Amino acid sequence: MTHHDLDSLRLLARQHHDQRLREADAERLAHEIHGTAQKGRRLRLSTAITLAIGRRASQQRLEA
Repeated sequence: MTHHDLDSLRLLARQHHDQRLREADAERLAHEIHGTAQKGRRLRLSTAITLAIGRRASQQRLEA
């Protein structure tokens, strides 16, 4: 395991965040170019479904 000081960790986190932003921008641009841009509503819906499945699973564990 490597040990880093606080400034190094912040720099690594910032670099990772910047890389993720560039990847997301590139993916969004590719979707727009190909006409397959995703709508925000669809993303929220999939999140709602995931939350509902999680709630249902936790409820079943409580009932068991």
